[in-house]
Order: sequence, then structure tokens, then C-alpha cells
Amino acid sequence: PGMVLNVRASAAGDGKIKLRWKREPHAKAYIVRMSVDNLPGPPQWTDEKPSFRCSLIITDLTPGKMYYFVVQAINQLGIGDMSEIANARCM
Repeated sequence: PGMVLNVRASAAGDGKIKLRWKREPHAKAYIVRMSVDNLPGPPQWTDEKPSFRCSLIITDLTPGKMYYFVVQAINQLGIGDMSEIANARCM
């Protein structure tokens, strides 16, 4: 599948961040990878969540922390490239 485009992250209430992205036409599902690493250099992706939609609400996050996300499309041929990084600070 191709790269997922237009990934957006926004605070969605206490301990929640909402992610949205443009549908990848060849995707059967998506993998969302998350990082809280804010050190110099690329984020270390430490958590992944599946989604069959083009949006996902991540819960149980720490208020005040910045979170980083990438999304990858999945189909019968494998996993696509990582999207651009989206980030949001949890409220």
C-alpha cells in the first residue's frame, strides 16, 4: 500500500488525543505508532495500535506531555511506508 497522507493529531479531552488521516485506497487496515520521546533525533516508536478506520482516539495519556504519531497502511502485500509525523500535547 501507499503512504498514508494528511495525518493530524489534536487534544480530545483529559488524557486523550484524536488522530485523523486520509484514506489510503489500497489499505485494508492501519497501524498507528506512538512515541513520547522528545529528545533530539528521530522518535523511538514504543507503542502500536491497529485501526480499521481513518481515525483513532488514543486514551490513558499523561496530561501535559507531547505525543508523536505515524500511521502505516496494511494490506495483503505488507505494510506501507510511515506517514509524516503528527504531534499533539495531551490536555
